[in-house]
Amino acid sequence: MATHWSAPEHHIGGEPKRLKFHFIRFLTSPHCRDLLLIAIASVIIFLAIISIGIGLSADGSALATNAPELLIALLGVVAGVAGWAFQAANTRFGVVDLFAAEIATLCRVAAVADFMPNYVRRYYLHGQFPPAPAMSDYMVVFNNNAKDLEILDGDVVRFVTQFYVYMKALRDMLSRGGLPDEQGRNPGAIALIYNAFLAFESARQAVTVLMEEGPERTEYALTAMVCELPAYLLLLAEIRQPDDLRTQRVAARQRRYERLIPEIEADIPNMRRASREIATQIVNLWRDSIDTNGRVALPERLKPHPPE
Repeated sequence: MATHWSAPEHHIGGEPKRLKFHFIRFLTSPHCRDLLLIAIASVIIFLAIISIGIGLSADGSALATNAPELLIALLGVVAGVAGWAFQAANTRFGVVDLFAAEIATLCRVAAVADFMPNYVRRYYLHGQFPPAPAMSDYMVVFNNNAKDLEILDGDVVRFVTQFYVYMKALRDMLSRGGLPDEQGRNPGAIALIYNAFLAFESARQAVTVLMEEGPERTEYALTAMVCELPAYLLLLAEIRQPDDLRTQRVAARQRRYERLIPEIEADIPNMRRASREIATQIVNLWRDSIDTNGRVALPERLKPHPPE
């Protein structure tokens, strides 16, 4: 039977998640391993007590007469524990999905606005970064639900918190702006772009620890990376002072990208259409920017547009 045109699968690119998905997620998600262990332990204890009760019944023990009532009571306790564990897991999943959605949406907004490529071009226009006061606060989930992160794993909390701190710092730097000095230099330009790079790198790391393996995690990570990579390539090209701590940190990340980019390229045929487009853009940008010797030369798409 054909579904009605107003059914969700006609509008959201697939069917909504069913009970089976949530149960499998409860069994496999790293966010609720402790709850799964509690549920399994309660079932094992219940089965052990049943086996003991069967043994007592076979021996004609006095406890055998009360065995049915005890088993029913224990079954209720086990069901309660298992139900509590499943409900607590769903609460954690709600927190995970909420933060993953906000982080991915902020990255998607930046990608659609061509945020990082535009600031890379501004850097080459003698660092003209006019003040950009923020009119709205888009980090509503973090501001109102930061305490909910306490129920998640420490590594998850670390990467999520890093992203929001970097984003708030970036927002402050954008609001202050910065114009070049008499020598045409803007010392704050590199700092702003470096902070933006750290923010989007943290976004990529946060969504990978928040979300389980699947097409959504792939798309979210790529969306963060398409904002992160232009900033990184500029930093790799411009930060070269040996005594600058940032030089070491930027150079150290190059090997990670050299491993990551080929893996992304090899996985492109397995991706959904939207993810394939983003991944291809990322791979092409890297290939066009890094030569065979590992030296960086920014492509024309990241250079200022010639005047008309």
